[in-house]
Amino acid sequence: SELQGVGQDVTQNVEIEKEVKKASEKLNSFIESITDAFFIVNNNWKFIRVNTAFEKITGKVRNEILGSVIWDIFPGIIATEFENAYRKAMDEEISVQFTEYFKPLNKWLNTTVYPASEGLTVFMRDITYEMHAQEEILWTKNNLEALINNTEDLTWSINRDGKYVYMNSAYRKRISATTSIVPEEGDNAYLYSGSSDDINSEWRSYYQRAFDGERYVIMHDT
Repeated sequence: SELQGVGQDVTQNVEIEKEVKKASEKLNSFIESITDAFFIVNNNWKFIRVNTAFEKITGKVRNEILGSVIWDIFPGIIATEFENAYRKAMDEEISVQFTEYFKPLNKWLNTTVYPASEGLTVFMRDITYEMHAQEEILWTKNNLEALINNTEDLTWSINRDGKYVYMNSAYRKRISATTSIVPEEGDNAYLYSGSSDDINSEWRSYYQRAFDGERYVIMHDT
């Protein structure tokens, strides 16, 4: 019976080892499949695990990285938000998330740092394209704004509730000169359309036609 008990223990241990190996393989597969760059450093700041995405984003192979101290192999992060965040997560045992431009790689990185008993686990996502797209949108918006406000044409827009969404400087000046009130975004546009119900009704019909998808030109004699 003792031998039988030993045999059962051995079988259980083998099964446990199989489950552990299976779970480890699944974890490794997941780490390698994610598009985020991933790495783990131990409490001595040495790399103990990286994934393929991290190799690609840094231009270094894992044999060069593993076992190296992070500050030695990537001195460009010293005295940056990356070092500050890593040390904060390690010292205070808290998660830290931040977005920062990393000059040596010429990339914007969104980074999340998780403390663990063995050190730090870090996920990094390259958001350079998104940041450049946002900069281009802002540049376009600012230039369009400057163009619209440098014309004497009256330009404004309203939402379906009849509230101002946008107006250029020429429109503000014209309404202010007519009503002695400077219109603001969010104001009721019909307050400034005209002094009679007929005129307001006319503008409502204009706006409704546009909301319905019609593109047209109205000529008024002045």
